[in-house]
Amino acid sequence: MRLIAQAKQRVDVGMFVFSHDSFAQALCDAAQRRRLQVRLYLDNRMVSAATRPFFERMAAAGVDVQLVRLPAGARFHLKTMVVDSRWVMTGAANWTPQAFGSNVEDLLVLDSPDLAAHYLARMEGMPQIAELEGLHVSTSAGSGRSAGRNRLILPPTTRPGRNVFCAPTARTMRSCREVHAYFLPDPEGLEALLVYLRSAQESIAVGMYLLNHPDIVGVLAEKARVIPVRLLADRIMTDPANAEVLHTLHQAGCEIRLFGDGDRETYHMKTAIVDGSQVWTGSANWTRAAFAQNIEDALCFDSAEIASFYAAYFDAVWQNAVAWTPVDGQVQTDTAGSPRRTTDTRQVQSLPPTGPRTDYDSLTVEPVSEFPVYAQVEYLPDDTYFPALIRSIDTAKQSILGLVYVFSETQSDAPHQTALIQALVRAVNRGVYVYLVLYTPASPVDRLMEMHSNQAERLRSQGVDVRLAHPARPLHAKLFVVDQHRALLGSHNWSEGSLSGARVREASLMLTLPEPEPRLAEYILSRPVIADMRTKESWDTEIARILRLQQRPKAQREELIREWTAEEP
Repeated sequence: MRLIAQAKQRVDVGMFVFSHDSFAQALCDAAQRRRLQVRLYLDNRMVSAATRPFFERMAAAGVDVQLVRLPAGARFHLKTMVVDSRWVMTGAANWTPQAFGSNVEDLLVLDSPDLAAHYLARMEGMPQIAELEGLHVSTSAGSGRSAGRNRLILPPTTRPGRNVFCAPTARTMRSCREVHAYFLPDPEGLEALLVYLRSAQESIAVGMYLLNHPDIVGVLAEKARVIPVRLLADRIMTDPANAEVLHTLHQAGCEIRLFGDGDRETYHMKTAIVDGSQVWTGSANWTRAAFAQNIEDALCFDSAEIASFYAAYFDAVWQNAVAWTPVDGQVQTDTAGSPRRTTDTRQVQSLPPTGPRTDYDSLTVEPVSEFPVYAQVEYLPDDTYFPALIRSIDTAKQSILGLVYVFSETQSDAPHQTALIQALVRAVNRGVYVYLVLYTPASPVDRLMEMHSNQAERLRSQGVDVRLAHPARPLHAKLFVVDQHRALLGSHNWSEGSLSGARVREASLMLTLPEPEPRLAEYILSRPVIADMRTKESWDTEIARILRLQQRPKAQREELIREWTAEEP
């Protein structure tokens, strides 16, 4: 904020995620009141229907907003600002309330006209590596005499919780022999990082949000066999796609700890400290996409003073992190893509008992009245839903409750559905109660009937308490509640096309409440379900009977009910 306030000529910003009202207002003030040249580069996929008014108001105030369009799979991932062609601010932090209020992040301010020139050259050369589109201001955002003078009005952005420790205060350091800057994608950046890691003689400490580049993992494993290597990572690394990395490094002797709870706080650093004298940091996670596709920056400082500062922060977070060790009984998949258990001596979590229905003639469901909640809301379009869902499952501590309209099966490869099932089973193995209600079609020939019956049989055998919804009360909800304080709801079904975001366009929300709300659980648990879930045969029989009753006149229904009731012991 001070850098923007002190700017005299120009402010150039490249930002991946931008939702912080204070920074937005500061840029508007610099452009409109102080008449500075203000330019903002954004990944075009970060500007959706929900966020577009936020950026249009900045454009209306005179900020030159440029949308960066990259090929599929690539991201404009910078978190950078250059002020007056002299000051460079960069690091891991997006400009969001969460980054500055809850996450573990780093932010560097560098007084270097030479470095600033390199960053500006990167921005000026953007048209050579990406398509640019100026953000046009809609009539509603730019019209009216007061439009340019209005402050940006956003919902409250306070976080429900903060980290258990505070970051160290800012420090000015001048003893730096060299700074090497790398702009990605460029093979030189990866090659330089591998050289730094291979040259380590005493120790390596890596603080990383996401790590899965095979070359980097290989070098870290190689070094862990001869010198102390520590990895401090976010809990996102427990996702199925990344868990193998943890196993590889652990087997090589790397000490691993995880930080963050998945929604209130995130370990978002992208840092390495080598031999207590060199620091690598920037916007880039250590992934294939970061080094080969994304627009990123990476900096390497040759400075014992900077390394000492980073090491102290690393150690403070390390003390508040949880040690990671492999868990027996990892879930794998068979040739059909269905989960199977490897060697695990633990018993499947016992499910609540069920039995034959005795109330075929009664389907009274008390209505659930609306109730207000205060929550942080995160918009999850298309493929952003799946990682949020997996993180929510992997960080659950007590309960996972869900209503699912479509949880289909597919004959082809379904990696997202497989990963979802694995996550649910992992939660059960941690002692979390998992309860899912799947839609039951009113027609026995509907393919979802067989699919959901198969899913119920598969998941119940692994400890997931799956219930089939009562077919007389159609279930169309897509609601998922974790620990009664986090809810995902919207249009996403649990089909492969919906979870991947590749074939179906979807939109959902994630609500994070400051305290548990029992009424969320009460709503899900009060939905009418099939009573007898002992075996596939038993629930198929009950469903067939309910559907048969719906087709009979009242007198015949009563006769059938008496007959079925007499059959039960």
